[in-house]
Amino acid sequence: MPAKYKLYQWPNSKSKFYLQWYGKAVVNAVVTTEQIADRIQRNSTLRKSDIIAVLSELSEVIHDELVVGNRVILDGIGSFKPGFTSSPAETAKEWSASSNITGTHVIFRPETEDIITRGSRSRVPKMLMGITFEEMNEYARPEGEEPEEGGGGSGTVTDPDAPFG
Repeated sequence: MPAKYKLYQWPNSKSKFYLQWYGKAVVNAVVTTEQIADRIQRNSTLRKSDIIAVLSELSEVIHDELVVGNRVILDGIGSFKPGFTSSPAETAKEWSASSNITGTHVIFRPETEDIITRGSRSRVPKMLMGITFEEMNEYARPEGEEPEEGGGGSGTVTDPDAPFG
């Protein structure tokens, strides 16, 4: 089943792209840890309770590694590392973590594979290889804005740079 997208216009009147049309990926559904554990159980000899226990412990181990500044690499998934936002100081001497760090976040980088398409090399996230897109069936499309012939609409749109797509 293809992933979904919807069209929207760039809203910033100060931008050179003002009112130009873009596509935006839309989430089809939310998949929970329970649902993932159910699928893994169906595809393996592991019990759901064991899978949930491992995933829960994995979360704790990742936390423990991130809070001491380590990068965590999960083969087939990607890497996680800690990051932060900060406010400036006039001098390096005046800057301190306790005063200038304003927020923390996790930086996720998906595992990628180098692909050569049409003579050009690109890095493609392995988890998205072969993804295709189709426009959502029902959403508030602005009046009079139908997709052009051969572009968008209810047909499937394949990312031309996506391998195996």
